[in-house]
Amino acid sequence: MKTAEVTNPLTLTRMHVLTWLARPRKPWTKVTYWRSLRAFDQWLTEFDLGDLQLTKGIPRPKIPDPIARPITDEAVNALLKARLSRRAAAYVRLALFQALRVHEIAKIRGEELDLAAGWQTVAGKGGVVKPIPIHPEIEKLAESMPEYGWWFPSPIRTNDHVSAVTVSQTVGNALRSVGCRATAHQLRDTGATRFQRQVKDIRVTQAYLRHKSLASSMKYTEVDNVTLLNGVRALHWNPIVGDIHPVEGKAS
Repeated sequence: MKTAEVTNPLTLTRMHVLTWLARPRKPWTKVTYWRSLRAFDQWLTEFDLGDLQLTKGIPRPKIPDPIARPITDEAVNALLKARLSRRAAAYVRLALFQALRVHEIAKIRGEELDLAAGWQTVAGKGGVVKPIPIHPEIEKLAESMPEYGWWFPSPIRTNDHVSAVTVSQTVGNALRSVGCRATAHQLRDTGATRFQRQVKDIRVTQAYLRHKSLASSMKYTEVDNVTLLNGVRALHWNPIVGDIHPVEGKAS
């Protein structure tokens, strides 16, 4: 945390924290800093280095409920038909069909995929390793990829893979090339939303996305606008003889 008045973290006070949190910032930014300060407090106490109590009495900043942000089917079709570079096309398919995050795409290795069994082993958030089925589109992609080692080696760092930022920027550029202002993670949202509508089982979707908490998967159960609109249009009754109608001027 940077402030105009403080350069030494040991001189921070709760007033500094409250002032910083009161400024207009993204909710997740506030939560991240609040958690860091709480951990800093605990570290100071554990090693008898001080007792600043920077977050004492300050509740965790509120964050909005997560929502899925899938792109339209038209945008997906345009993206899959677009003339993209080999890497960009691969990034897009791994996010859309395999539901991989950008950092998982960046570090994918050939030996993670068991094509004979049809499963991929993914090292996700927090280093948690879980298997997921390989989509047929990714099976086809794997035919042109190395059987061992990085699929996307870094062009500037020896024995390393491309960065997650590179993947994110490349996918973002591909989306903009077809007139869609979206992010790489929205491709994961798009695939996950379609998956949930197909299986209609949130626990299966949780396993597919490798979410630790079921709550993280619940955003993919949101009703889409088309379904909502069709439901409203289908809402009607045929008049039946003998129906009771409210008397004018009286509450029904």
